[in-house]
Amino acid sequence: MNKENRLVIRSEVLPNDLDWAPGKMPIIVSTMPFKLEKNDKNEVTDGANYGIEINASYVTIQGLKILGEPVHENPKKDVLIRNYPIVWEGNNLTDLNVTQCLFLGNKFALPNHLGILANGSNLNVDHCVFYGVKDAVVMWNNKADNSSMHHNLILNSYGAVVWTWSTTDDFKFYNNVISNSNVLWVLDKEEKYSFKIDNSMIVGYNQLVNKGGGPKDFGIPANPKKLIYNSSFKISKKGSLEIEEDQTSKFYLQLKPGTKGTEYDAGLFYK
Repeated sequence: MNKENRLVIRSEVLPNDLDWAPGKMPIIVSTMPFKLEKNDKNEVTDGANYGIEINASYVTIQGLKILGEPVHENPKKDVLIRNYPIVWEGNNLTDLNVTQCLFLGNKFALPNHLGILANGSNLNVDHCVFYGVKDAVVMWNNKADNSSMHHNLILNSYGAVVWTWSTTDDFKFYNNVISNSNVLWVLDKEEKYSFKIDNSMIVGYNQLVNKGGGPKDFGIPANPKKLIYNSSFKISKKGSLEIEEDQTSKFYLQLKPGTKGTEYDAGLFYK
């Protein structure tokens, strides 16, 4: 595979097609067994599974509805059983594009622990909606240079929106809209790089930037100057946005047309 001859996993009908509707999105549910870790008393101490595991470069995933998995995430203190719907993992990987996908979870019934776990360079995530997902995107392990995240809508994240553990400072983050988020950004524990935010909005959050962390926590407060932005990044500590809950609307689980935040063109539709 190469840039022109890609592996493409996509819906036949896409959000910008005239006959598209939310109910036409193919639904992906993880079915891999959970890989459980146990102690010498045969007690479960940890566990995880994958949905779509990608071990190749030059891949596009487009137009899918990606659900969490019916699992009790915290069966006991300090034990976390988690689902990773899209995992990009291998050596020297480059060029993964995830676009126009709806990641949907529920903290109590269908936990979607982490939408995209990426281990490679040239990752692009755009025009996706993350609704009720714990963490949206984590870049880890291998150097994640030349990567971007733009025109995404992230709602009700109870973890952290983006983790830049292995990301270089050329990472582009723009035209993203976030509402009701626990933590916006998690840096690597050394706070190696600063990152720029352009033309985006966050309404309702607990913490802007942390460092370190892992599957079971969100790190500790980081130097706020590591996030670089100007007046094009609109920040409101409190508040909410208007979300369309009518399942017959093409804007289902997106911002209601004409309401606050729609000027950023975040969501499933290319403009």
